[in-house]
Amino acid sequence: MNTLPPTDRQLIDFVLDEAALLDEQRWGDWLALFTEDGRYWMPLAHGQTDPRLHASLLYEDRLLLQVRIERLRGTRTFSQQPASRCHHLLQTPRV
Repeated sequence: MNTLPPTDRQLIDFVLDEAALLDEQRWGDWLALFTEDGRYWMPLAHGQTDPRLHASLLYEDRLLLQVRIERLRGTRTFSQQPASRCHHLLQTPRV
């Protein structure tokens, strides 16, 4: 088991690979990136430091992400007709 911290290049590659999984709608592979205790957090305000003390756009655990993916895949999810698409504005991340 590798106990060394990831290199800058490995972190950058991870972010770019994650974006590719979303673009390709490979939801299961994307979800596999998350550990059981992982959280997907999108702060509502700039500088927000705690998702539990302030409102957030998203603060989801793995189970909620899985539910979101099931909705995206659902044949009776009328809000997904046509299916949502991802749009990324990426530059080379700085670590």
